[in-house]
Amino acid sequence: MSDDLEWDDDELDAATPFTQEELDALRNAPVDVIVCNHLYHMLQLATVHLSATPPRLAEAQLLIDGVRGLFDAVGTRLGQPQDIIREALTQVQLVFVQVSTGYTPTE
Repeated sequence: MSDDLEWDDDELDAATPFTQEELDALRNAPVDVIVCNHLYHMLQLATVHLSATPPRLAEAQLLIDGVRGLFDAVGTRLGQPQDIIREALTQVQLVFVQVSTGYTPTE
């Protein structure tokens, strides 16, 4: 196996399901914003699994652990949105604990 990896932009572009305009937009988008969006959507998906009847705890835990791992690795490089992701992660973790222990909040 060669250590020299060569990328053919035309082949890569042809293999993606994106239009040229979408590829250009992705190439020009701030990567920290894209990472934050993905982390936030993963947390939203975790809440979907937590609100299922019955709750899908394994799926929610996988998403929460994935976000936690990525956030721990890159969180300080995410700029201002890191606070939003940290708070959202904390809230989803709290909900996970409540759902997994059968806690029902009262109003």
